[in-house]
Amino acid sequence: MDIKGNLPAFRHVTRDEIECKVSVVKPDKGVALFIYKTARTDVAILNETVGALNWQCEYKEIKGNMYCGVSIYNSDTYHWVTKWDCGELGESGDKNKGEASDAFKRACFKWGIGIELYTSPFIWIPASKCNMAGGKCYDKFAIEKIAIENHTITGLSILNKSKNNERVFMWYTKPNKPVHRDSDDSPIDYDLDPYRFEDMTIAD
Repeated sequence: MDIKGNLPAFRHVTRDEIECKVSVVKPDKGVALFIYKTARTDVAILNETVGALNWQCEYKEIKGNMYCGVSIYNSDTYHWVTKWDCGELGESGDKNKGEASDAFKRACFKWGIGIELYTSPFIWIPASKCNMAGGKCYDKFAIEKIAIENHTITGLSILNKSKNNERVFMWYTKPNKPVHRDSDDSPIDYDLDPYRFEDMTIAD
């Protein structure tokens, strides 16, 4: 990509670049999920878009917090342009590594990589669609389909891979109409609505 004069515009993340993780467990009620990208995805998109030799990152600690700056070279001005952000420690794992990875991913968000993930709907999976025991859920979830327009998620469906890839969540917006969401436990009949999620443009 020619990045002279203007800084690069990054593509949307794809279905296979998005991970699902359980964030909240409510026994006998269900679980909430959030979707995220990994640092590997950020690296791949940076390399793909600006080239491996045209970006770099650096880290510094300020008042006990880890910051990462992601810089992209602008060959028109012969300058590096840097965007910084601060990382947060995750629930588990090595403190320094976790903060550094989170800071890098947040700095990449500042560049617009994966910014559409911030527009995700609230993802709730009822207890009837997941395996729960002892107040925990160890099921593996994955994106089935995702539709993105102008870095905004407009459609999303999720599979429970631990339950034979059953579709357990579907959400989409309709043109000029309110958001559609499946109720927690009611049977889902996707054919009732003329605006079919399956007919949307899907980011594979």
